[in-house]
Amino acid sequence: MLEQAAAERPLLVVLEDVHWSDEGTRHLLRFALHALQSAPVLLLASYRNDELHRRHPLRPYLGELVRLPMVSRVELPRLDQAQVTAMVASRLDRPPSPELVRQVHERSEGIPYFVAELAQAVTGDCLNLPDTLRDALLVRAGRMSEDAQALVRLMSTAGTSISHALLREVGDGSEAGTDDLLREAVDAGVLVPTEDGYAFRHALLREVLHEELLPGEHARAHVRFAEALTAHPELQCAEAATELAHHWYAGHQLDRAFTAALTAAESTASPYERLKMYDRVLELWERVDPERHGGRSRADVLEAAAFAARRTGDSRRGLPLIAAALAETDIEDEPLVAARRMVTKALLEGLSVDDLTKSYTDAISTATRAVELTDGHGDTEERARALDALSTQLMLTGNLAEALQTAREAESVAVAVGLDHLRSSAMNTQGCVLVSRGEEEAGLELLRRSAPLAAGNPWLELRYSINMSDALLSADRAAESAELAVAGIERARQEGIARSTGAMLIGNAMEALLEVGEWTRAAQLRRTGEELLPIGHHALHLTLVSAWMDVWQGRGEAARDALELTGSSTPAGRLPQYTRLWWTARSDRAWCDGDPALAWRELQPLLERHAMLKVQDCWQLLAQAARSASGAPDPAAAARLLRERAAALPTDVAVARWAGPLLEAELTDTVPAWEPAVEALERGPAWLRPYARWRLAQHQLAAGQRHAAAASLDAGVATASALALAPLLDRQRELRRRTGTDGAGGVGPLTPRESEVLRLVAEGRSNAEIGADLFISVKTASVHVSNILAKLKASSRGEAAAKARRQGLLG
Repeated sequence: MLEQAAAERPLLVVLEDVHWSDEGTRHLLRFALHALQSAPVLLLASYRNDELHRRHPLRPYLGELVRLPMVSRVELPRLDQAQVTAMVASRLDRPPSPELVRQVHERSEGIPYFVAELAQAVTGDCLNLPDTLRDALLVRAGRMSEDAQALVRLMSTAGTSISHALLREVGDGSEAGTDDLLREAVDAGVLVPTEDGYAFRHALLREVLHEELLPGEHARAHVRFAEALTAHPELQCAEAATELAHHWYAGHQLDRAFTAALTAAESTASPYERLKMYDRVLELWERVDPERHGGRSRADVLEAAAFAARRTGDSRRGLPLIAAALAETDIEDEPLVAARRMVTKALLEGLSVDDLTKSYTDAISTATRAVELTDGHGDTEERARALDALSTQLMLTGNLAEALQTAREAESVAVAVGLDHLRSSAMNTQGCVLVSRGEEEAGLELLRRSAPLAAGNPWLELRYSINMSDALLSADRAAESAELAVAGIERARQEGIARSTGAMLIGNAMEALLEVGEWTRAAQLRRTGEELLPIGHHALHLTLVSAWMDVWQGRGEAARDALELTGSSTPAGRLPQYTRLWWTARSDRAWCDGDPALAWRELQPLLERHAMLKVQDCWQLLAQAARSASGAPDPAAAARLLRERAAALPTDVAVARWAGPLLEAELTDTVPAWEPAVEALERGPAWLRPYARWRLAQHQLAAGQRHAAAASLDAGVATASALALAPLLDRQRELRRRTGTDGAGGVGPLTPRESEVLRLVAEGRSNAEIGADLFISVKTASVHVSNILAKLKASSRGEAAAKARRQGLLG
């Protein structure tokens, strides 16, 4: 039957879940493999390898099959986060939230069956474990004896894995008896051996087994683990205090849970775990003996929790915490304490993306109030912190002169109180401001001098990586910028802040890599960043850089959501780095769509507020605006405005070496103007090189320089192809086609040039219009038309067009 079906067309036969197959099915499959060797039939058999326990009959059967020459075995990897996103979206018929994706990916471990089942059980953004999946997982454990099931339920209390030494301390039976039960669990596919113990085959399997514990059994199990870990510190993991806090809390030992959580919060390296533990401390605050508080006030804990939230970049979590701490602070009696807490509030307000304009207005106002509270108290750490925070917010909002003055005062106070890390932060801000004002070498030198003073403070070391990589990119040193940012990404991962600081560094690295032409590497970093599910400003930065990349690679729909934000959530507020990215990406999208008038309008908010931008960004803005100045209501006035703005900018910044010639080429628009621009852009952004060559080729063709134009187009197409710049490639190929420099063959009896002329004749174009479109003279166009009429034996242009359509000569 299969051979007969395959006689008409090649046949694909799919056998799903052969791990459930019986002996007869396996025998039939073996027979078919041999019998159908000469037929165009592909047999595709799937199975889940985690269902193959040690004695499963499919194991030897597969070993036999893979030795056959016609059989190939393909191991499918688990789904990554992007694939999980796509699969969940297909089940929900809507884009899932990043947090939902994170939960599904984490709980499913990328196993497609688990992803599908979990997605089907989603209610809103709540992820519930469906009964069908729970029952399927419990079937595997149900194959074991009661004693083995009791053992794995106890083991589930430890988490997804447990060392043999710890299991020995918490277990009930003899070591030999325990080994027999463990072997049974391994054979059943519930556990897998590790280097020093055992792990559950699936996290969800551990989850459902742990839920099978009765309430009293659950509490006693957690207490047993807590007691064992307390008695044997050598069995504790790296985050021992966090683990102990969890066990004591689940065991309803609240005093011990409180102490362990407080110890964990003050010792753990991860700000995410620190925040979680402070949440637990606050939850238990009123339920434990006050002596357990260790002299701390609730406001102290609230402040510490808010500071941890600041490290994670989570302003929505941190702002209520610091507001509660300030509500319990007597400003009159404790002005310096209040100032310190206001600094944390200001930094959290600066992270908010609910309303970008208001967030930075609030941040500056709060930081200013913090500085005022330190007045009259001399040089103090609190004053240095307040001035440092204020100078940072002023810098980020483009108030450069005031930011520089405030940062210098912050440095002076930091020196007076002997705090190198605060001095480093103030110098960092000053260096950024100087670079932004065009004093590039002085700014970079100050940033370099700040680095040793930050040593030992991971947060400030990473701030250096962020700001120095940004400063290097501004100074047209993109390769150095990328190297520093990439190193910082790994450091952020080690410090447990990959979702916040790490995501910001990924955005910096992407911008630098795009500039030097490493777009494939930038795309890889983008995927890494998206899988982190960053939050707040860190997510916004990565999103906008990615949207700009999508625009230039022809993925306008992918960029739409990021670029069509409305209301207070738009990046069109006072923060220059996001405002610049947002408006320039929107303008580039309009230009790529062939709408220079819209491209010009999109840049007006930046042109009106150019004073808040870095000098380097101003140069790039003017060059970009010149590209679409022809779409302005008054192109001549637009050109005058851009030239006036350029004349007011310093010319000794690195970016001016290519942005200046590019601006002049856009506005003059001649071969003599574009030639130096093309040469200058050899030191400029990679994506602008093919663009400039395309513009030069247009004018070379108009001037009759066909060989030079062909060379310009060839070089431009090569670069644009390497970077996958789809909108630019379309324009370059169209120019090649119109000018006959694309190397394409003619159609039928016609030459390539005659085919192009015939297409325009069929559109009703005159000889003059054909000449203008193809960059040839009217006389040459007339000669081509005459040749076409002769070859097609047509007496008129209309008859030639009709014959061309009938004969399929128009493509």
